[in-house]
Amino acid sequence: MIKIVFVSFIILFSFASAACSSMQYVVVGSLEQTTLEFKDTEMLLNVGDTVYLYLTQGDAGHELAFESSNESVVEVTQDGTITAIAKGNAVITSQMNGAVAHLKITVIAPKTINIVLERNIYSLGDIVEFDVIVSPESKSCDVSVTCPESGGSLIKAVLNNSLVLDCAGLYVISAVSGDVLVSTQLVAFDLESFANEVFELTNNEREALSLDPLEHDEDLNKAASIRALEISTHFSHTRPDGSSFATAYFEAEVIPGRWGENLAACQKTPQEVIQDWMESESHRAAMLNPEYLYMGVGIFMDDEGNIFWTQAFRG
Repeated sequence: MIKIVFVSFIILFSFASAACSSMQYVVVGSLEQTTLEFKDTEMLLNVGDTVYLYLTQGDAGHELAFESSNESVVEVTQDGTITAIAKGNAVITSQMNGAVAHLKITVIAPKTINIVLERNIYSLGDIVEFDVIVSPESKSCDVSVTCPESGGSLIKAVLNNSLVLDCAGLYVISAVSGDVLVSTQLVAFDLESFANEVFELTNNEREALSLDPLEHDEDLNKAASIRALEISTHFSHTRPDGSSFATAYFEAEVIPGRWGENLAACQKTPQEVIQDWMESESHRAAMLNPEYLYMGVGIFMDDEGNIFWTQAFRG
Protein backbone atom coordinates (compact mmCIF):
# COMPACT_ATOMS: atom_id res chain seq x y z
CA MET A 1 0.00 0.00 0.00
CA ILE A 2 1.27 3.48 -0.82
CA LYS A 3 0.52 6.42 1.43
CA ILE A 4 1.33 10.05 0.81
CA VAL A 5 2.00 11.89 4.04
CA PHE A 6 2.77 15.58 4.10
CA VAL A 7 5.45 16.13 6.72
CA SER A 8 6.55 19.72 7.26
CA PHE A 9 10.20 20.69 7.33
CA ILE A 10 9.94 24.17 8.87
CA ILE A 11 12.97 26.27 7.99
CA LEU A 12 13.37 29.44 10.07
CA PHE A 13 15.98 31.94 8.85
CA SER A 14 17.09 34.82 11.14
CA PHE A 15 18.73 37.94 9.83
CA ALA A 16 19.10 41.65 10.66
CA SER A 17 17.12 44.33 8.84
CA ALA A 18 17.08 48.13 8.96
CA ALA A 19 13.40 48.23 9.90
CA CYS A 20 13.56 45.58 12.54
CA SER A 21 16.67 44.47 14.33
CA SER A 22 15.36 41.07 15.40
CA MET A 23 12.71 39.21 13.39
CA GLN A 24 12.18 35.75 11.94
CA TYR A 25 11.15 35.17 8.32
CA VAL A 26 10.92 32.35 5.83
CA VAL A 27 13.28 33.58 3.16
CA VAL A 28 15.79 32.57 0.56
CA GLY A 29 19.25 33.95 1.16
CA SER A 30 22.40 33.47 3.17
CA LEU A 31 21.77 31.68 6.45
CA GLU A 32 22.72 32.66 9.92
CA GLN A 33 20.47 30.17 11.71
CA THR A 34 18.51 27.14 10.43
CA THR A 35 15.89 25.18 12.37
CA LEU A 36 14.69 21.82 11.02
CA GLU A 37 11.80 19.80 12.43
CA PHE A 38 9.24 17.18 11.44
CA LYS A 39 5.57 17.99 11.75
CA ASP A 40 5.15 14.72 13.68
CA THR A 41 7.98 13.09 15.59
CA GLU A 42 6.52 9.55 15.49
CA MET A 43 4.88 7.49 12.76
CA LEU A 44 3.21 4.05 12.63
CA LEU A 45 3.47 2.09 9.38
CA ASN A 46 2.51 -1.34 8.11
CA VAL A 47 5.01 -3.57 6.37
CA GLY A 48 5.05 -2.56 2.70
CA ASP A 49 3.88 1.02 3.24
CA THR A 50 5.64 3.81 1.36
CA VAL A 51 5.71 7.39 2.64
CA TYR A 52 6.92 10.49 0.79
CA LEU A 53 8.40 13.34 2.80
CA TYR A 54 7.92 16.83 1.40
CA LEU A 55 9.57 20.13 2.27
CA THR A 56 6.54 22.36 2.78
CA GLN A 57 8.18 25.47 4.24
CA GLY A 58 11.55 26.92 3.46
CA ASP A 59 13.81 26.81 0.46
CA ALA A 60 13.43 23.49 -1.36
CA GLY A 61 16.65 24.31 -3.17
CA HIS A 62 18.70 23.55 -0.08
CA GLU A 63 19.88 19.97 0.12
CA LEU A 64 18.36 17.65 2.69
CA ALA A 65 20.10 14.44 3.75
CA PHE A 66 18.27 11.43 5.16
CA GLU A 67 19.52 8.40 7.07
CA SER A 68 17.80 5.37 8.64
CA SER A 69 19.08 3.90 11.89
CA ASN A 70 17.88 0.43 10.85
CA GLU A 71 17.68 -0.19 7.10
CA SER A 72 16.44 -3.75 7.62
CA VAL A 73 13.26 -2.22 9.06
CA VAL A 74 12.93 1.11 7.23
CA GLU A 75 14.72 2.27 4.10
CA VAL A 76 14.94 5.94 3.11
CA THR A 77 16.21 7.49 -0.11
CA GLN A 78 17.75 10.91 -0.47
CA ASP A 79 14.59 12.23 -2.14
CA GLY A 80 12.65 11.52 1.08
CA THR A 81 10.97 8.23 0.15
CA ILE A 82 10.49 5.95 3.15
CA THR A 83 9.68 2.25 2.72
CA ALA A 84 8.65 -0.02 5.60
CA ILE A 85 10.51 -3.30 5.09
CA ALA A 86 9.90 -5.41 8.21
CA LYS A 87 8.46 -5.27 11.72
CA GLY A 88 10.54 -3.23 14.15
CA ASN A 89 11.65 0.28 14.96
CA ALA A 90 13.89 2.79 13.22
CA VAL A 91 14.74 6.47 13.45
CA ILE A 92 14.96 8.62 10.35
CA THR A 93 17.48 11.44 10.74
CA SER A 94 17.28 14.47 8.46
CA GLN A 95 20.04 17.05 8.17
CA MET A 96 20.26 20.38 6.38
CA ASN A 97 22.85 23.12 6.86
CA GLY A 98 23.89 21.69 10.21
CA ALA A 99 20.32 21.38 11.55
CA VAL A 100 19.09 17.92 12.53
CA ALA A 101 15.60 16.43 13.00
CA HIS A 102 14.51 12.94 14.02
CA LEU A 103 11.44 10.88 13.10
CA LYS A 104 10.77 7.67 15.04
CA ILE A 105 9.02 5.00 12.97
CA THR A 106 7.38 1.84 14.26
CA VAL A 107 6.58 -0.81 11.66
CA ILE A 108 3.94 -3.45 12.32
CA ALA A 109 2.64 -6.32 10.20
CA PRO A 110 -0.86 -5.59 8.82
CA LYS A 111 -3.59 -7.81 10.16
CA THR A 112 -4.58 -10.59 7.78
CA ILE A 113 -7.30 -13.24 7.96
CA ASN A 114 -7.23 -16.47 5.97
CA ILE A 115 -10.19 -18.87 5.82
CA VAL A 116 -8.81 -22.29 4.89
CA LEU A 117 -11.12 -24.84 3.25
CA GLU A 118 -10.18 -28.24 1.89
CA ARG A 119 -12.13 -27.39 -1.28
CA ASN A 120 -14.95 -25.09 -2.40
CA ILE A 121 -17.57 -27.61 -3.59
CA TYR A 122 -19.11 -30.23 -1.29
CA SER A 123 -22.12 -32.51 -1.34
CA LEU A 124 -25.38 -31.79 0.43
CA GLY A 125 -25.21 -33.14 3.99
CA ASP A 126 -21.43 -32.88 4.30
CA ILE A 127 -19.88 -31.60 7.51
CA VAL A 128 -17.31 -28.96 6.57
CA GLU A 129 -14.45 -28.16 8.91
CA PHE A 130 -12.34 -25.09 8.20
CA ASP A 131 -9.59 -23.02 9.81
CA VAL A 132 -9.55 -19.27 10.37
CA ILE A 133 -6.01 -17.94 10.71
CA VAL A 134 -5.55 -14.39 12.03
CA SER A 135 -2.13 -12.76 11.84
CA PRO A 136 -0.91 -11.23 14.08
CA GLU A 137 -2.71 -13.68 16.34
CA SER A 138 -5.87 -12.34 17.95
CA LYS A 139 -8.36 -13.88 20.34
CA SER A 140 -11.11 -11.71 18.90
CA CYS A 141 -12.47 -13.12 15.64
CA ASP A 142 -16.17 -13.55 14.86
CA VAL A 143 -17.21 -16.10 12.25
CA SER A 144 -20.63 -16.34 10.59
CA VAL A 145 -22.13 -18.11 7.60
CA THR A 146 -24.79 -17.00 5.14
CA CYS A 147 -26.58 -20.07 3.81
CA PRO A 148 -28.82 -20.57 0.73
CA GLU A 149 -32.10 -20.58 2.68
CA SER A 150 -34.26 -17.47 2.34
CA GLY A 151 -32.27 -16.23 -0.61
CA GLY A 152 -29.00 -16.21 1.29
CA SER A 153 -30.26 -13.96 4.09
CA LEU A 154 -30.16 -16.48 6.92
CA ILE A 155 -27.09 -16.30 9.13
CA LYS A 156 -25.99 -19.56 10.72
CA ALA A 157 -23.94 -19.58 13.89
CA VAL A 158 -20.68 -21.47 13.60
CA LEU A 159 -19.39 -23.69 16.41
CA ASN A 160 -15.72 -24.70 16.48
CA ASN A 161 -15.38 -23.80 12.78
CA SER A 162 -17.61 -26.68 11.75
CA LEU A 163 -20.60 -26.37 9.42
CA VAL A 164 -23.33 -28.83 8.39
CA LEU A 165 -24.44 -28.29 4.78
CA ASP A 166 -28.13 -28.93 5.29
CA CYS A 167 -29.38 -27.11 2.19
CA ALA A 168 -28.07 -27.02 -1.37
CA GLY A 169 -26.55 -23.90 -2.87
CA LEU A 170 -24.03 -21.19 -2.13
CA TYR A 171 -22.66 -20.56 1.39
CA VAL A 172 -20.59 -17.51 2.35
CA ILE A 173 -18.24 -17.80 5.33
CA SER A 174 -17.21 -14.45 6.85
CA ALA A 175 -14.59 -13.72 9.51
CA VAL A 176 -14.17 -10.35 11.26
CA SER A 177 -11.32 -9.28 13.50
CA GLY A 178 -11.04 -5.61 14.36
CA ASP A 179 -11.61 -3.63 11.17
CA VAL A 180 -10.63 -6.51 8.86
CA LEU A 181 -13.38 -8.53 7.13
CA VAL A 182 -12.69 -11.54 4.90
CA SER A 183 -15.21 -13.80 3.13
CA THR A 184 -15.02 -16.98 1.09
CA GLN A 185 -17.61 -19.14 -0.66
CA LEU A 186 -18.45 -22.81 -0.86
CA VAL A 187 -21.19 -24.74 -2.64
CA ALA A 188 -23.30 -27.61 -1.33
CA PHE A 189 -24.01 -29.71 -4.42
CA ASP A 190 -27.21 -31.71 -4.78
CA LEU A 191 -28.06 -33.00 -8.25
CA GLU A 192 -31.82 -33.13 -7.83
CA SER A 193 -32.08 -29.71 -6.17
CA PHE A 194 -29.82 -28.08 -8.74
CA ALA A 195 -31.66 -29.67 -11.68
CA ASN A 196 -35.02 -28.51 -10.33
CA GLU A 197 -33.67 -25.00 -9.85
CA VAL A 198 -32.29 -24.85 -13.40
CA PHE A 199 -35.75 -25.84 -14.62
CA GLU A 200 -37.47 -23.23 -12.46
CA LEU A 201 -35.09 -20.42 -13.40
CA THR A 202 -35.41 -21.24 -17.10
CA ASN A 203 -39.20 -21.05 -16.93
CA ASN A 204 -38.95 -17.78 -14.98
CA GLU A 205 -37.07 -16.29 -17.92
CA ARG A 206 -39.64 -17.60 -20.40
CA GLU A 207 -42.61 -16.43 -18.38
CA ALA A 208 -41.09 -12.94 -18.14
CA LEU A 209 -41.53 -12.78 -21.93
CA SER A 210 -45.02 -14.36 -21.85
CA LEU A 211 -43.72 -17.63 -23.31
CA ASP A 212 -45.23 -20.95 -22.33
CA PRO A 213 -43.27 -22.75 -19.60
CA LEU A 214 -41.33 -25.86 -20.59
CA GLU A 215 -42.54 -29.21 -19.31
CA HIS A 216 -40.45 -31.98 -17.76
CA ASP A 217 -39.49 -34.92 -19.93
CA GLU A 218 -37.79 -37.91 -18.28
CA ASP A 219 -36.29 -39.14 -21.55
CA LEU A 220 -34.77 -35.69 -22.08
CA ASN A 221 -33.36 -35.89 -18.54
CA LYS A 222 -31.65 -39.16 -19.51
CA ALA A 223 -30.21 -37.63 -22.68
CA ALA A 224 -29.05 -34.53 -20.80
CA SER A 225 -27.38 -36.70 -18.13
CA ILE A 226 -25.51 -38.67 -20.81
CA ARG A 227 -24.30 -35.42 -22.35
CA ALA A 228 -23.30 -33.82 -19.01
CA LEU A 229 -21.02 -36.80 -18.33
CA GLU A 230 -19.56 -36.68 -21.85
CA ILE A 231 -18.72 -32.98 -21.82
CA SER A 232 -16.66 -33.46 -18.66
CA THR A 233 -13.98 -34.95 -20.92
CA HIS A 234 -14.99 -33.64 -24.36
CA PHE A 235 -16.69 -30.24 -24.25
CA SER A 236 -18.45 -30.09 -27.59
CA HIS A 237 -21.82 -30.55 -29.24
CA THR A 238 -20.12 -33.47 -30.95
CA ARG A 239 -19.94 -36.60 -28.79
CA PRO A 240 -16.59 -38.20 -27.83
CA ASP A 241 -17.04 -40.82 -30.57
CA GLY A 242 -17.44 -38.07 -33.18
CA SER A 243 -21.19 -38.45 -33.66
CA SER A 244 -23.81 -35.73 -33.26
CA PHE A 245 -25.27 -34.94 -29.84
CA ALA A 246 -28.60 -36.10 -31.28
CA THR A 247 -27.48 -39.73 -31.10
CA ALA A 248 -27.67 -39.47 -27.31
CA TYR A 249 -31.32 -38.51 -27.70
CA PHE A 250 -31.93 -41.66 -29.76
CA GLU A 251 -30.20 -43.72 -27.05
CA ALA A 252 -32.48 -42.18 -24.42
CA GLU A 253 -35.52 -42.86 -26.64
CA VAL A 254 -36.52 -39.20 -26.80
CA ILE A 255 -39.58 -38.64 -28.98
CA PRO A 256 -38.45 -37.36 -32.39
CA GLY A 257 -38.96 -33.67 -33.04
CA ARG A 258 -37.04 -30.41 -32.97
CA TRP A 259 -34.06 -31.05 -30.65
CA GLY A 260 -31.47 -28.74 -29.14
CA GLU A 261 -29.06 -28.47 -26.24
CA ASN A 262 -27.20 -25.92 -24.13
CA LEU A 263 -23.89 -26.83 -22.51
CA ALA A 264 -21.86 -25.17 -19.74
CA ALA A 265 -18.92 -26.02 -17.52
CA CYS A 266 -17.53 -25.01 -14.13
CA GLN A 267 -20.34 -22.74 -12.94
CA LYS A 268 -20.95 -23.42 -9.26
CA THR A 269 -24.69 -22.79 -8.92
CA PRO A 270 -27.89 -22.88 -11.01
CA GLN A 271 -28.11 -19.08 -10.76
CA GLU A 272 -24.62 -18.71 -12.19
CA VAL A 273 -25.15 -21.06 -15.13
CA ILE A 274 -28.52 -19.52 -16.05
CA GLN A 275 -26.96 -16.06 -15.96
CA ASP A 276 -24.14 -17.18 -18.26
CA TRP A 277 -26.58 -18.77 -20.70
CA MET A 278 -28.80 -15.69 -20.71
CA GLU A 279 -25.80 -13.48 -21.47
CA SER A 280 -24.94 -15.59 -24.54
CA GLU A 281 -27.04 -14.79 -27.60
CA SER A 282 -27.21 -18.37 -28.93
CA HIS A 283 -27.87 -20.01 -25.55
CA ARG A 284 -30.48 -17.40 -24.65
CA ALA A 285 -32.22 -18.02 -27.98
CA ALA A 286 -32.44 -21.74 -27.20
CA MET A 287 -33.86 -21.20 -23.72
CA LEU A 288 -36.45 -18.74 -25.02
CA ASN A 289 -37.31 -20.57 -28.24
CA PRO A 290 -41.13 -20.66 -28.41
CA GLU A 291 -40.98 -23.83 -30.52
CA TYR A 292 -39.48 -25.83 -27.62
CA LEU A 293 -42.10 -27.42 -25.38
CA TYR A 294 -40.10 -29.82 -23.19
CA MET A 295 -36.77 -29.76 -21.38
CA GLY A 296 -34.49 -32.12 -19.50
CA VAL A 297 -31.55 -31.16 -17.28
CA GLY A 298 -28.32 -33.08 -16.82
CA ILE A 299 -25.65 -32.23 -14.24
CA PHE A 300 -22.38 -34.00 -13.50
CA MET A 301 -19.66 -33.19 -10.95
CA ASP A 302 -16.18 -34.67 -11.50
CA ASP A 303 -13.69 -35.74 -8.84
CA GLU A 304 -12.13 -32.27 -8.78
CA GLY A 305 -15.44 -30.58 -8.00
CA ASN A 306 -16.04 -29.14 -11.48
CA ILE A 307 -19.72 -29.09 -12.41
CA PHE A 308 -20.98 -29.69 -15.97
CA TRP A 309 -24.44 -28.61 -17.08
CA THR A 310 -26.72 -29.62 -19.96
CA GLN A 311 -30.16 -28.48 -21.05
CA ALA A 312 -31.87 -30.82 -23.55
CA PHE A 313 -34.83 -29.37 -25.49
CA ARG A 314 -37.59 -30.87 -27.60
CA GLY A 315 -40.23 -29.15 -29.68
